[in-house]
Amino acid sequence: MPTFQYTARNKQGEQIHGKQEALTEVEAVGVLQGQGLIPTHIALVSSEERAVESGLRQVRKRHRRIKEDDLLFFVTQTGSLLEAGIPLLRTLEIVADQIESSQLNHVLNDIRQKIREGSSFKDAVYKNAGSFPLYWPYLIEAGETSGSLTNVLQQLAKNLDGSIRLKKKVVSALIYPCILIAVASVAVLVFLLKLIPIFENLFKSFNASLPPITAAVVVFSNFMRKFFLLILAALAGGVYAFRRYLRTPTGKTAFDQTVLHIPILGDFLRNVIQARICMILSTLIRSGLNLIQSIEISSKVAGNVIYERSLANAVQGIQQGKTLSACINESRLFAPMMVHFLNIGEESGKLAEMVEKAARYFDENVDVFATRLGTLVEPVILIVVGGIIGFLLVAMFMPIFSISQAIK
Repeated sequence: MPTFQYTARNKQGEQIHGKQEALTEVEAVGVLQGQGLIPTHIALVSSEERAVESGLRQVRKRHRRIKEDDLLFFVTQTGSLLEAGIPLLRTLEIVADQIESSQLNHVLNDIRQKIREGSSFKDAVYKNAGSFPLYWPYLIEAGETSGSLTNVLQQLAKNLDGSIRLKKKVVSALIYPCILIAVASVAVLVFLLKLIPIFENLFKSFNASLPPITAAVVVFSNFMRKFFLLILAALAGGVYAFRRYLRTPTGKTAFDQTVLHIPILGDFLRNVIQARICMILSTLIRSGLNLIQSIEISSKVAGNVIYERSLANAVQGIQQGKTLSACINESRLFAPMMVHFLNIGEESGKLAEMVEKAARYFDENVDVFATRLGTLVEPVILIVVGGIIGFLLVAMFMPIFSISQAIK
Protein backbone atom coordinates (compact mmCIF):
# COMPACT_ATOMS: atom_id res chain seq x y z
CA MET A 1 0.00 0.00 0.00
CA PRO A 2 1.54 3.38 -1.02
CA THR A 3 2.46 5.80 1.76
CA PHE A 4 2.36 9.59 1.37
CA GLN A 5 4.38 12.10 3.38
CA TYR A 6 2.26 15.16 4.10
CA THR A 7 2.32 18.61 5.62
CA ALA A 8 -1.04 19.97 6.75
CA ARG A 9 -2.68 22.51 9.01
CA ASN A 10 -5.29 21.68 11.66
CA LYS A 11 -8.36 23.75 12.63
CA GLN A 12 -6.20 25.87 14.94
CA GLY A 13 -3.83 26.69 12.06
CA GLU A 14 -0.96 24.64 13.48
CA GLN A 15 1.35 22.91 11.02
CA ILE A 16 1.42 19.11 11.23
CA HIS A 17 3.72 16.60 9.54
CA GLY A 18 2.95 12.91 9.11
CA LYS A 19 2.40 9.93 6.84
CA GLN A 20 -0.81 8.50 5.44
CA GLU A 21 -1.45 5.27 3.58
CA ALA A 22 -3.73 5.46 0.51
CA LEU A 23 -4.09 3.98 -2.95
CA THR A 24 -3.76 7.38 -4.63
CA GLU A 25 -2.75 10.91 -3.74
CA VAL A 26 -6.39 12.04 -4.14
CA GLU A 27 -7.51 9.38 -1.64
CA ALA A 28 -4.80 10.46 0.81
CA VAL A 29 -6.03 14.06 0.58
CA GLY A 30 -9.59 12.88 1.21
CA VAL A 31 -8.53 10.91 4.30
CA LEU A 32 -6.69 13.93 5.73
CA GLN A 33 -9.62 16.23 5.06
CA GLY A 34 -11.88 13.72 6.80
CA GLN A 35 -9.64 14.07 9.86
CA GLY A 36 -10.13 17.85 9.88
CA LEU A 37 -6.72 18.62 8.30
CA ILE A 38 -5.95 20.90 5.33
CA PRO A 39 -3.03 19.41 3.30
CA THR A 40 -0.49 21.96 2.05
CA HIS A 41 2.05 19.48 0.68
CA ILE A 42 1.88 15.76 -0.11
CA ALA A 43 4.42 13.40 -1.69
CA LEU A 44 4.84 9.66 -2.21
CA VAL A 45 7.28 8.01 0.21
CA SER A 46 10.17 6.09 -1.40
CA SER A 47 10.17 2.28 -1.39
CA GLU A 48 13.08 2.14 1.09
CA GLU A 49 11.23 4.36 3.58
CA ARG A 50 8.07 2.27 3.13
CA ALA A 51 10.02 -0.89 3.90
CA VAL A 52 11.37 0.59 7.13
CA GLU A 53 7.90 1.88 8.05
CA SER A 54 6.36 -1.53 7.33
CA GLY A 55 8.87 -3.22 9.62
CA LEU A 56 8.11 -0.76 12.41
CA ARG A 57 4.37 -1.31 12.01
CA GLN A 58 4.82 -5.07 12.31
CA VAL A 59 6.57 -4.76 15.66
CA ARG A 60 4.21 -2.09 17.00
CA LYS A 61 2.81 -3.14 20.33
CA ARG A 62 -0.93 -3.26 20.86
CA HIS A 63 -2.86 -3.87 24.05
CA ARG A 64 -5.03 -6.96 23.87
CA ARG A 65 -8.50 -6.16 25.20
CA ILE A 66 -10.96 -3.74 23.62
CA LYS A 67 -11.34 -0.51 25.57
CA GLU A 68 -14.13 2.01 25.14
CA ASP A 69 -11.54 4.49 23.85
CA ASP A 70 -10.71 2.01 21.05
CA LEU A 71 -14.39 1.78 20.10
CA LEU A 72 -14.68 5.57 20.14
CA PHE A 73 -11.66 5.86 17.84
CA PHE A 74 -13.19 3.22 15.54
CA VAL A 75 -16.59 4.91 15.06
CA THR A 76 -15.12 8.43 14.92
CA GLN A 77 -12.53 7.58 12.27
CA THR A 78 -14.88 5.35 10.30
CA GLY A 79 -17.53 8.07 10.17
CA SER A 80 -14.96 10.71 9.12
CA LEU A 81 -13.45 8.55 6.38
CA LEU A 82 -16.83 7.52 4.97
CA GLU A 83 -17.90 11.18 4.97
CA ALA A 84 -14.73 11.97 2.99
CA GLY A 85 -15.85 9.49 0.32
CA ILE A 86 -13.54 6.60 1.18
CA PRO A 87 -15.12 3.17 0.43
CA LEU A 88 -16.14 1.10 3.45
CA LEU A 89 -13.63 -1.73 2.90
CA ARG A 90 -10.77 0.74 2.49
CA THR A 91 -11.98 2.69 5.53
CA LEU A 92 -11.98 -0.44 7.70
CA GLU A 93 -8.49 -1.29 6.47
CA ILE A 94 -7.16 2.15 7.41
CA VAL A 95 -8.84 2.14 10.84
CA ALA A 96 -7.79 -1.46 11.61
CA ASP A 97 -4.17 -0.54 10.94
CA GLN A 98 -4.33 2.46 13.29
CA ILE A 99 -6.28 0.83 16.12
CA GLU A 100 -4.33 0.15 19.34
CA SER A 101 -6.27 -2.95 20.42
CA SER A 102 -5.01 -6.21 18.90
CA GLN A 103 -8.39 -7.84 19.55
CA LEU A 104 -10.32 -5.05 17.82
CA ASN A 105 -7.79 -5.12 14.97
CA HIS A 106 -8.58 -8.82 14.50
CA VAL A 107 -12.34 -8.14 14.69
CA LEU A 108 -12.18 -5.36 12.07
CA ASN A 109 -10.18 -7.58 9.72
CA ASP A 110 -12.80 -10.29 10.21
CA ILE A 111 -15.57 -7.78 9.42
CA ARG A 112 -13.74 -6.75 6.23
CA GLN A 113 -13.46 -10.39 5.18
CA LYS A 114 -17.16 -11.05 5.77
CA ILE A 115 -18.13 -7.94 3.76
CA ARG A 116 -15.93 -9.16 0.89
CA GLU A 117 -17.81 -12.46 1.06
CA GLY A 118 -21.13 -10.67 0.60
CA SER A 119 -22.30 -9.84 4.15
CA SER A 120 -23.72 -6.44 4.99
CA PHE A 121 -21.87 -4.24 7.45
CA LYS A 122 -24.61 -4.86 10.02
CA ASP A 123 -24.41 -8.67 9.66
CA ALA A 124 -20.62 -8.60 9.88
CA VAL A 125 -20.80 -6.52 13.07
CA TYR A 126 -23.55 -8.74 14.49
CA LYS A 127 -21.38 -11.85 14.00
CA ASN A 128 -18.79 -10.11 16.21
CA ALA A 129 -21.44 -8.76 18.59
CA GLY A 130 -19.46 -9.71 21.70
CA SER A 131 -16.91 -7.01 20.84
CA PHE A 132 -19.42 -4.17 20.51
CA PRO A 133 -22.23 -2.66 22.61
CA LEU A 134 -25.52 -4.52 22.30
CA TYR A 135 -27.39 -1.84 20.35
CA TRP A 136 -24.74 -1.14 17.67
CA PRO A 137 -25.91 -3.71 15.05
CA TYR A 138 -29.46 -2.28 15.17
CA LEU A 139 -28.24 1.26 14.55
CA ILE A 140 -25.86 0.21 11.79
CA GLU A 141 -28.72 -1.65 10.10
CA ALA A 142 -30.87 1.49 10.35
CA GLY A 143 -28.04 3.55 8.85
CA GLU A 144 -27.49 1.15 5.97
CA THR A 145 -31.21 0.91 5.22
CA SER A 146 -31.74 4.68 5.22
CA GLY A 147 -28.45 5.53 3.53
CA SER A 148 -27.31 7.58 6.54
CA LEU A 149 -24.57 5.31 7.90
CA THR A 150 -22.23 8.27 8.39
CA ASN A 151 -24.79 10.08 10.55
CA VAL A 152 -25.43 6.92 12.57
CA LEU A 153 -21.71 6.48 13.22
CA GLN A 154 -21.50 10.09 14.37
CA GLN A 155 -24.41 9.43 16.74
CA LEU A 156 -22.62 6.33 18.06
CA ALA A 157 -19.45 8.36 18.61
CA LYS A 158 -21.41 11.05 20.47
CA ASN A 159 -23.19 8.47 22.60
CA LEU A 160 -20.01 6.53 23.40
CA ASP A 161 -18.13 9.71 24.28
CA GLY A 162 -20.92 10.63 26.71
CA SER A 163 -20.85 7.12 28.20
CA ILE A 164 -17.08 7.29 28.72
CA ARG A 165 -17.35 10.68 30.43
CA LEU A 166 -20.19 9.39 32.61
CA LYS A 167 -18.14 6.41 33.78
CA LYS A 168 -15.17 8.64 34.56
CA LYS A 169 -17.42 10.83 36.71
CA VAL A 170 -18.67 7.77 38.61
CA VAL A 171 -15.13 6.48 39.17
CA SER A 172 -13.83 9.88 40.27
CA ALA A 173 -16.78 10.21 42.69
CA LEU A 174 -16.26 6.80 44.29
CA ILE A 175 -12.48 6.47 44.29
CA TYR A 176 -11.83 8.98 47.09
CA PRO A 177 -14.29 7.41 49.58
CA CYS A 178 -12.87 3.97 48.72
CA ILE A 179 -9.33 5.18 49.39
CA LEU A 180 -10.44 6.69 52.70
CA ILE A 181 -12.11 3.43 53.77
CA ALA A 182 -9.05 1.38 52.74
CA VAL A 183 -6.59 3.63 54.63
CA ALA A 184 -8.85 3.71 57.69
CA SER A 185 -9.16 -0.08 57.69
CA VAL A 186 -5.39 -0.48 57.50
CA ALA A 187 -4.95 1.97 60.39
CA VAL A 188 -7.38 0.03 62.60
CA LEU A 189 -5.71 -3.30 61.71
CA VAL A 190 -2.25 -1.92 62.52
CA PHE A 191 -3.54 -0.72 65.88
CA LEU A 192 -5.13 -4.10 66.67
CA LEU A 193 -2.32 -6.32 65.40
CA LYS A 194 0.79 -4.30 66.29
CA LEU A 195 0.18 -1.64 68.94
CA ILE A 196 -2.20 -3.39 71.33
CA PRO A 197 0.23 -6.35 71.90
CA ILE A 198 2.83 -3.78 73.02
CA PHE A 199 0.41 -2.37 75.57
CA GLU A 200 -0.52 -5.90 76.67
CA ASN A 201 3.12 -6.76 77.43
CA LEU A 202 3.47 -3.49 79.35
CA PHE A 203 0.43 -4.31 81.49
CA LYS A 204 1.75 -7.80 82.20
CA SER A 205 5.11 -6.42 83.36
CA PHE A 206 3.29 -4.34 86.01
CA ASN A 207 0.84 -7.14 86.89
CA ALA A 208 -1.89 -4.56 86.39
CA SER A 209 -5.53 -5.55 86.60
CA LEU A 210 -7.28 -4.56 83.39
CA PRO A 211 -10.64 -2.77 83.22
CA PRO A 212 -13.36 -4.76 81.42
CA ILE A 213 -13.11 -2.57 78.29
CA THR A 214 -9.34 -3.02 78.04
CA ALA A 215 -9.57 -6.75 78.68
CA ALA A 216 -12.17 -7.10 75.91
CA VAL A 217 -9.99 -5.17 73.44
CA VAL A 218 -6.94 -7.31 74.32
CA VAL A 219 -8.94 -10.51 73.85
CA PHE A 220 -10.20 -9.28 70.48
CA SER A 221 -6.66 -8.31 69.43
CA ASN A 222 -5.35 -11.79 70.37
CA PHE A 223 -8.22 -13.37 68.44
CA MET A 224 -7.41 -11.28 65.35
CA ARG A 225 -3.70 -12.17 65.51
CA LYS A 226 -4.36 -15.86 66.01
CA PHE A 227 -6.97 -16.28 63.29
CA PHE A 228 -5.99 -13.45 60.94
CA LEU A 229 -5.27 -15.69 57.93
CA LEU A 230 -8.41 -17.70 58.59
CA ILE A 231 -10.44 -14.49 58.74
CA LEU A 232 -8.93 -13.33 55.43
CA ALA A 233 -9.78 -16.69 53.86
CA ALA A 234 -13.34 -16.44 55.20
CA LEU A 235 -13.70 -12.92 53.80
CA ALA A 236 -12.38 -14.05 50.41
CA GLY A 237 -14.82 -16.96 50.46
CA GLY A 238 -17.63 -14.62 51.41
CA VAL A 239 -16.82 -12.26 48.54
CA TYR A 240 -16.71 -15.19 46.11
CA ALA A 241 -20.05 -16.55 47.37
CA PHE A 242 -21.59 -13.06 47.19
CA ARG A 243 -20.44 -12.63 43.59
CA ARG A 244 -21.91 -16.02 42.70
CA TYR A 245 -25.15 -14.98 44.38
CA LEU A 246 -25.23 -11.77 42.33
CA ARG A 247 -25.15 -13.84 39.16
CA THR A 248 -28.46 -15.45 40.07
CA PRO A 249 -31.71 -13.65 39.14
CA THR A 250 -32.74 -13.45 42.80
CA GLY A 251 -29.39 -12.08 43.94
CA LYS A 252 -29.15 -9.55 41.12
CA THR A 253 -32.66 -8.28 41.81
CA ALA A 254 -32.09 -8.01 45.56
CA PHE A 255 -28.79 -6.17 45.11
CA ASP A 256 -30.09 -3.74 42.48
CA GLN A 257 -33.11 -2.98 44.66
CA THR A 258 -30.96 -2.42 47.76
CA VAL A 259 -28.39 -0.07 46.22
CA LEU A 260 -31.14 2.25 44.99
CA HIS A 261 -32.20 2.90 48.61
CA ILE A 262 -28.75 3.57 50.10
CA PRO A 263 -28.69 7.17 51.41
CA ILE A 264 -26.81 9.58 49.12
CA LEU A 265 -25.31 6.78 46.98
CA GLY A 266 -28.77 5.59 45.90
CA ASP A 267 -29.69 9.03 44.48
CA PHE A 268 -26.34 9.20 42.74
CA LEU A 269 -26.86 5.79 41.08
CA ARG A 270 -30.41 6.71 40.03
CA ASN A 271 -29.04 9.72 38.15
CA VAL A 272 -26.32 7.62 36.55
CA ILE A 273 -28.82 4.98 35.38
CA GLN A 274 -31.31 7.53 34.03
CA ALA A 275 -28.52 9.44 32.24
CA ARG A 276 -27.37 6.19 30.57
CA ILE A 277 -30.91 5.22 29.53
CA CYS A 278 -31.64 8.67 28.07
CA MET A 279 -28.33 8.80 26.17
CA ILE A 280 -28.97 5.46 24.48
CA LEU A 281 -32.70 6.03 23.94
CA SER A 282 -32.15 9.38 22.20
CA THR A 283 -29.45 7.84 19.97
CA LEU A 284 -31.71 4.94 18.99
CA ILE A 285 -34.71 7.16 18.22
CA ARG A 286 -32.59 9.62 16.20
CA SER A 287 -31.22 6.73 14.15
CA GLY A 288 -34.68 5.73 12.94
CA LEU A 289 -35.61 2.82 15.19
CA ASN A 290 -39.22 2.66 16.32
CA LEU A 291 -40.04 3.63 19.89
CA ILE A 292 -40.79 0.14 21.21
CA GLN A 293 -37.59 -1.34 19.82
CA SER A 294 -35.61 1.63 21.16
CA ILE A 295 -37.02 1.15 24.67
CA GLU A 296 -36.40 -2.62 24.59
CA ILE A 297 -32.75 -2.12 23.64
CA SER A 298 -32.30 0.68 26.19
CA SER A 299 -33.68 -1.54 28.95
CA LYS A 300 -31.03 -4.19 28.27
CA VAL A 301 -28.19 -1.72 28.79
CA ALA A 302 -29.71 0.09 31.80
CA GLY A 303 -27.38 -1.76 34.17
CA ASN A 304 -30.07 -2.27 36.80
CA VAL A 305 -32.71 -5.03 36.85
CA ILE A 306 -35.34 -2.81 38.51
CA TYR A 307 -35.11 -0.17 35.78
CA GLU A 308 -34.94 -2.88 33.13
CA ARG A 309 -38.25 -4.34 34.33
CA SER A 310 -39.78 -0.89 34.51
CA LEU A 311 -38.91 -0.21 30.86
CA ALA A 312 -40.24 -3.66 29.88
CA ASN A 313 -43.54 -2.73 31.58
CA ALA A 314 -43.48 0.58 29.68
CA VAL A 315 -43.29 -1.35 26.39
CA GLN A 316 -46.39 -3.31 27.36
CA GLY A 317 -48.16 -0.08 28.31
CA ILE A 318 -47.32 1.55 24.96
CA GLN A 319 -48.62 -1.51 23.12
CA GLN A 320 -51.89 -1.02 25.02
CA GLY A 321 -52.15 2.58 23.81
CA LYS A 322 -50.53 4.53 26.65
CA THR A 323 -47.89 7.22 26.16
CA LEU A 324 -44.29 6.69 27.19
CA SER A 325 -44.46 9.54 29.71
CA ALA A 326 -47.53 8.00 31.37
CA CYS A 327 -45.86 4.57 31.62
CA ILE A 328 -42.67 6.09 33.04
CA ASN A 329 -44.68 8.09 35.56
CA GLU A 330 -46.51 4.96 36.76
CA SER A 331 -43.24 3.20 37.60
CA ARG A 332 -42.29 5.82 40.26
CA LEU A 333 -38.64 5.04 39.51
CA PHE A 334 -37.83 7.92 37.20
CA ALA A 335 -37.43 11.54 38.24
CA PRO A 336 -40.44 13.83 37.67
CA MET A 337 -38.25 15.97 35.42
CA MET A 338 -37.82 13.05 33.01
CA VAL A 339 -41.59 12.61 32.86
CA HIS A 340 -41.95 16.30 31.97
CA PHE A 341 -39.29 16.07 29.25
CA LEU A 342 -40.98 13.01 27.73
CA ASN A 343 -44.41 14.63 27.90
CA ILE A 344 -43.19 17.75 26.13
CA GLY A 345 -41.39 15.64 23.52
CA GLU A 346 -44.51 13.61 22.78
CA GLU A 347 -46.71 16.70 22.51
CA SER A 348 -44.27 18.59 20.28
CA GLY A 349 -43.22 15.63 18.13
CA LYS A 350 -39.58 16.11 19.18
CA LEU A 351 -39.16 13.13 21.46
CA ALA A 352 -35.52 12.42 20.54
CA GLU A 353 -34.49 16.03 21.24
CA MET A 354 -36.28 16.10 24.60
CA VAL A 355 -34.82 12.73 25.65
CA GLU A 356 -31.38 14.12 24.81
CA LYS A 357 -32.11 17.15 26.99
CA ALA A 358 -33.14 14.79 29.79
CA ALA A 359 -29.80 12.98 29.34
CA ARG A 360 -27.96 16.29 29.75
CA TYR A 361 -30.06 17.10 32.82
CA PHE A 362 -29.14 13.83 34.55
CA ASP A 363 -25.53 14.17 33.41
CA GLU A 364 -25.35 17.55 35.12
CA ASN A 365 -26.85 15.99 38.27
CA VAL A 366 -24.14 13.34 38.17
CA ASP A 367 -21.56 16.14 37.95
CA VAL A 368 -23.02 17.80 41.05
CA PHE A 369 -23.18 14.51 42.97
CA ALA A 370 -19.64 13.60 41.93
CA THR A 371 -18.43 16.91 43.32
CA ARG A 372 -20.38 16.62 46.57
CA LEU A 373 -20.11 12.89 47.27
CA GLY A 374 -16.58 13.07 48.65
CA THR A 375 -17.51 16.07 50.77
CA LEU A 376 -20.55 14.25 52.18
CA VAL A 377 -18.93 10.86 52.75
CA GLU A 378 -15.57 12.01 54.12
CA PRO A 379 -16.91 13.35 57.47
CA VAL A 380 -18.92 10.15 58.03
CA ILE A 381 -15.89 7.94 57.43
CA LEU A 382 -13.67 10.13 59.61
CA ILE A 383 -16.21 10.16 62.46
CA VAL A 384 -16.63 6.36 62.37
CA VAL A 385 -12.91 5.62 62.12
CA GLY A 386 -12.05 8.33 64.65
CA GLY A 387 -14.59 6.84 67.04
CA ILE A 388 -13.11 3.34 66.69
CA ILE A 389 -9.52 4.49 67.17
CA GLY A 390 -10.56 6.79 70.02
CA PHE A 391 -12.29 3.88 71.75
CA LEU A 392 -9.17 1.72 71.36
CA LEU A 393 -6.93 4.49 72.72
CA VAL A 394 -9.15 5.04 75.78
CA ALA A 395 -9.21 1.29 76.40
CA MET A 396 -5.40 1.14 76.30
CA PHE A 397 -4.68 4.23 78.40
CA MET A 398 -7.13 3.52 81.23
CA PRO A 399 -4.78 0.92 82.86
CA ILE A 400 -1.82 3.27 82.35
CA PHE A 401 -3.53 5.99 84.38
CA SER A 402 -4.27 3.39 87.12
CA ILE A 403 -0.60 2.27 87.14
CA SER A 404 0.69 5.86 87.34
CA GLN A 405 -1.59 6.62 90.29
CA ALA A 406 -0.49 3.42 92.06
CA ILE A 407 3.19 4.42 91.60
CA LYS A 408 2.52 7.84 93.09
